[in-house]
Amino acid sequence: MHNILLMRHGKVTAPPALYGSTDVEVTELLDSNTINALLANGPTIHRIHSSPLKRCAALAQKLASQMNIPLSLMPDIAEMDFGIFDGVPFDAMSAEQWQQLEPFWSAPAEYCLPQGEPLSDFRQRVLKYWDRVINESQDHETTLVIAHGGVIRIVIASVLGLDWANPRLYSSLNIANASLTHIQFDPENTAHVQLKAIGVPPGAIAI
Repeated sequence: MHNILLMRHGKVTAPPALYGSTDVEVTELLDSNTINALLANGPTIHRIHSSPLKRCAALAQKLASQMNIPLSLMPDIAEMDFGIFDGVPFDAMSAEQWQQLEPFWSAPAEYCLPQGEPLSDFRQRVLKYWDRVINESQDHETTLVIAHGGVIRIVIASVLGLDWANPRLYSSLNIANASLTHIQFDPENTAHVQLKAIGVPPGAIAI
């Protein structure tokens, strides 16, 4: 069996906002805690794939160095671009801006934020990456993928056959910072993919 661990990056240092292409960071302490949990209790990892954004890549680089395993930065699993709202702190938004956001919260597949990335395009590039991972997988190995909440939700929807356009997938499915989502499949029979765990703490998965 091949195991894929989808890890969401740690909590960022910036105030609450829609962070897509905005390149915010995670504190070194939080990344160190995540690394320690994985090294102490986590499974053997054979390779790391990471979003190129710093909140993922910094952790990935430290882990790859400490574990002495290969790291690949994957642009297709960068977070969705939220356009003019990307990186704008929620506390700084005007009533008019909140009104502009309302259609996106209600129907993200139908409403694209100004200068933003359509959800359908985001899904397409994430699944392009996912298909590649499935097709290139090796038996008895584990790949750690450090990415974003949106990326992980798209993959979960694909594995479970859920409606990716349903707004509740993004508002009601909690993917905590630094949590792991475990997916397992047989490289010889990739039509049968199992979702073993969603959003569990690092170090809590036994393979």
